[in-house]
Amino acid sequence: MGRVAVLSTCALSQWAMDLQGNMDRIIQSVQQAKAVGARYRCEPELDITGRKGEMIVLASTNKDTILAGSWAKYGDSSADVNLIGHFPKKEIEKALLLHAKDKLNLQILQDIVPSTAKEDEAKSLTEDEESIVMTNLQTTEYCGPYSMFGRLIYLWRNRCSPKEVGEKVKSFFQQYSFQRPRRTVVTTSYYISGNWPTV
Repeated sequence: MGRVAVLSTCALSQWAMDLQGNMDRIIQSVQQAKAVGARYRCEPELDITGRKGEMIVLASTNKDTILAGSWAKYGDSSADVNLIGHFPKKEIEKALLLHAKDKLNLQILQDIVPSTAKEDEAKSLTEDEESIVMTNLQTTEYCGPYSMFGRLIYLWRNRCSPKEVGEKVKSFFQQYSFQRPRRTVVTTSYYISGNWPTV
């Protein structure tokens, strides 16, 4: 345990000086250290309590991250089951806010939940949302680059010029070809009908 924790700590302190450029690496190091710590904490617990059995590793990757293909870098590919793999990040955030407001009696969240929804409606599509739209077009409508370009010119006619749409489609298919091998080994998710991102 000490050896892995030290390696993670060294990696974290090595990148900690440049927060802007290396935030993803810092977050990844912290998550890896937490995962290793949790595993080493749980293994002796079975022996100490005299319980028999095995551990199950739960993943915590949302639908948006699976569609983007970036879930593999956080180590969720080695998990046994992913309980939230069917839900988009926005739905999870909204559910947690509503739960905290109702069950934990945090009334201050009463103002946050509706205003967040209004802000989301007012905002233009973010890169993640655009990627999800393109992924859904590709997987459910079976669009290739040309047909997706034609569909998106119509869908985003008030947001982007045709040249910008073309650049986004080109970038999407380049990223798709890079991420495809990772998406074929996605961790099994708890199935809820109608929410699974088609790979």
